[in-house]
Amino acid sequence: RQLRKTEAKAESRMTHLHQAEARLNEVQQEMQSEIATLQSRLASDKERSGKLSDEIVNNNTLVAQLRRQPRFLTAEDWKKLEAIVNSGYDGYMRRLDERFATLTEVARQLCMLIRLRFEVKDMARIMAVSATSVSRQKLRLKNRLLAAEPDCLSSGIGLDAFLMSF
Repeated sequence: RQLRKTEAKAESRMTHLHQAEARLNEVQQEMQSEIATLQSRLASDKERSGKLSDEIVNNNTLVAQLRRQPRFLTAEDWKKLEAIVNSGYDGYMRRLDERFATLTEVARQLCMLIRLRFEVKDMARIMAVSATSVSRQKLRLKNRLLAAEPDCLSSGIGLDAFLMSF
């Protein structure tokens, strides 16, 4: 008789455990669904934020002038451009400097121009060098980044794409 009572209690507990496990699985699935929804929203918000940042930066007087008529930049112009890039892209140059502290000034300038989506021919005018020289500088920049952080361009991502998403 005592054994039957113990068995009944154990069976009742097992039923409760199975119910709790089923509810836990249900809650877990709901949470996974909510996480997927939030991740989707976050990706959408990041894309929208990026487009807004691009719009703000591209409407800046200096950037707009450079797009219309690329010209050699003075030291003061570079400072202004860096402030624009930092402001529009969440401290872009500060983050770049923190992660890749050994970049030369020319490499930093090249990063800014790549982030601003200038074409090589326009970069050449802005930096007062040939397009071939810009291409070589980009290769040196890529090698510097890889030397500092070998996995930064893994999964086949190119230099421009990496700097755009940085």
